[in-house]
Amino acid sequence: MDQVLCNVTWPSQIGRIPKSVIQQMTSNTKGSNVKADEWNRVRNILPVMLWMAMRNVNSDDIDGIGPIKSKRIQLFHAVLTLCSGLRTLLSRTITRREAKQAQLELSKAAVQLLHNGMPMTINWHLAMHYSQFISLYGPVGSYATWPYERNNGILARTRLFKGDIVQMTTTCMRKWVRQQLLAAVLDNPAPNASSNEQNLLRALRSHLAINNELAEGSPISTETNDGEAASNFTLPVPIKQLLNLQDVYGDIYEVVFNHLKKALPDIHWVDEYDLQEDGVTLPSRGHREYTHVRMKGFR
Repeated sequence: MDQVLCNVTWPSQIGRIPKSVIQQMTSNTKGSNVKADEWNRVRNILPVMLWMAMRNVNSDDIDGIGPIKSKRIQLFHAVLTLCSGLRTLLSRTITRREAKQAQLELSKAAVQLLHNGMPMTINWHLAMHYSQFISLYGPVGSYATWPYERNNGILARTRLFKGDIVQMTTTCMRKWVRQQLLAAVLDNPAPNASSNEQNLLRALRSHLAINNELAEGSPISTETNDGEAASNFTLPVPIKQLLNLQDVYGDIYEVVFNHLKKALPDIHWVDEYDLQEDGVTLPSRGHREYTHVRMKGFR
């Protein structure tokens, strides 16, 4: 499992799991400092990690003989059931029936783990009431503590005079209140605001978003925002080695060339190997490659 976790290639919008997570997952610290979103990433691949750790390389079946193989199969089914239930519970939209089914899957996983001598914590008991909470308050993403914890990073970046504890706390509070008041005005402008005022608000929203000065809310509120503030996207430092479109990912020169013709139809694009026509040539060499792009608050 250690080898699998260390060699996972994560999607670009997620990034690679920090090494500290891998070290805690494979040590005796029990992942006490692993963040919630990092646990969620591990949850996505946990069944695959477990299967690759226990499989027989010759048959792809769970390895072992007799009781050992039987116990491994039970544990694998328990983990698969647990991850399935969590995946449903973490959905952005969920029905009462789906919530009850997900809670039942967590219950089945708990029984299987108990049957194999594994202790339970209070969190397992709380999980047996998730469907009730979802029925009362809706999807868990709307009231989970994760979005609140995300704002801790904003407070951590506050410049403080580290000599007076009173000034430190009041500085954090002042910055937080100011950002929340700004966010309230920007997200809910007065209904009778003039066109000039609305233009000023758009400019301010764009400036704050580009400079990461607005407090982040929950993922749901971030996604449902109009996005005017972050219409401009930002790029990281590019990879030093220049890109050849005909060598990378097979050959994407034709894909990029056709996209440019559709996106910029007013320009007469010419293939670099076409020596007969005049126009703008798309060279295959000398392009910058970026690991990701950040747009509307998402990587």
